[in-house]
Amino acid sequence: MSHQTRLGVRILGISVILLSSALVFTLYQYYSLKSSYQSLSREYEEKSSILFETQSLYSSLSLQYEQLSNEHNSLKKAYFSLEANHSLVEKELTRLQSEYSSLNSTYYSLVDDKSRIEEWYGSIRREINLRQGISEEKKRFITPNDPEVGRIVFQTTGGWSRSGDFNEFWSDLKKMYDWTTNNVGYSYDSPSPVLPEIYGRLEWRAEFFRYPNETIFEKHGDCEDQALLLASMILNYLGRGFTVWVVEWVSDSSAHMAVAMPVEGGRLTILDPAGRFHTSSESGEPGSKPVRQAVEEWVEYWERQGQHGVRISLVFSEETYRIFLTTEEFIQWVLRS
Repeated sequence: MSHQTRLGVRILGISVILLSSALVFTLYQYYSLKSSYQSLSREYEEKSSILFETQSLYSSLSLQYEQLSNEHNSLKKAYFSLEANHSLVEKELTRLQSEYSSLNSTYYSLVDDKSRIEEWYGSIRREINLRQGISEEKKRFITPNDPEVGRIVFQTTGGWSRSGDFNEFWSDLKKMYDWTTNNVGYSYDSPSPVLPEIYGRLEWRAEFFRYPNETIFEKHGDCEDQALLLASMILNYLGRGFTVWVVEWVSDSSAHMAVAMPVEGGRLTILDPAGRFHTSSESGEPGSKPVRQAVEEWVEYWERQGQHGVRISLVFSEETYRIFLTTEEFIQWVLRS
């Protein structure tokens, strides 16, 4: 082979080598680019997916924004409206607070007025109902320490000059009994109201209790007024340490009061100035008898006056207040006293 031919072959070999190297490099670049392309393609698809999701989210957020913007505008209008109303409400609140303060002041003033009126009415009620002699209020009408009672006792008897001299006592007792029957005319009470508690029911009673000094001044009164006066006079005359009761009987149609005095030895004296009756001694003057006899004579006296079903129902004094269901119960109580 000639030199040229060898040279040509060598050149051709080199060319082939170079071409092969170029081809290999080209293939390497191709596969490298292909791998990059595939990677970029995947990334593109991922980014496209993200872009699509982002666009969807954007569209959704845009819609929400539009809705929120509309709501914001509505709320803004409502806010300005409420702000205007707030100013009006604030003014109204100030006015109402002022009115409340005024009404509150008026309310407490009315509460005070109500309390004063209730207190005033209560005092009037107590004073008026006292005159009805309801329950133990009766005891308050026995007033031996009243100066007017003392004046009449001294004017009538001169006082008990020999304390313990019971002959003088029975004589002076008759004087006090006679003074009451002769100087106090009988008068019936007209019906008068028993004032109720507030919102309570009004009641009427044909009773009106007078204090002894009123009976002395007016010179008239019914049975309880005369009994209360005589009991007060006797207690003024005797002083403390002696027992004097006001005693009441009730019948089927009426009631009546007198004075009763327990006497030593199981005896009793009843003085009934309004009924013109008294327990009598043998001489016919005021005296005492055994308890049962004194009581039965008094009850029989009133039954002869047309009363039916007469029974002792009550005794009271400054210290005592006792209710009885039967006359016998009263008799036994006196015997034990």
